[in-house]
Amino acid sequence: MQQGLARLLGLMDYKNHSHALPEAMDCLVASVIPSVGCPIIPCISSTDSDRSHQSELRMTDVEARRNCITSIQLILIALAPQPSHSM
Repeated sequence: MQQGLARLLGLMDYKNHSHALPEAMDCLVASVIPSVGCPIIPCISSTDSDRSHQSELRMTDVEARRNCITSIQLILIALAPQPSHSM
């Protein structure tokens, strides 16, 4: 489920759904940086009650975190201004 969420967040059309961009980026960044928590989905496997709330919300699956990095790249590429070829 976490891998699919990471991929889905990278494939959304944020030009038409810009209201979802901040929360999606927060989730993706939080999933690869342990000190930040994902606001969309909590980690299913976190059981240690001594962990901070932020680390409990981090995606635990390494493939999901890899997909988060890929999705961040896809979002930035999709939203970046395209250079004009006419000079």
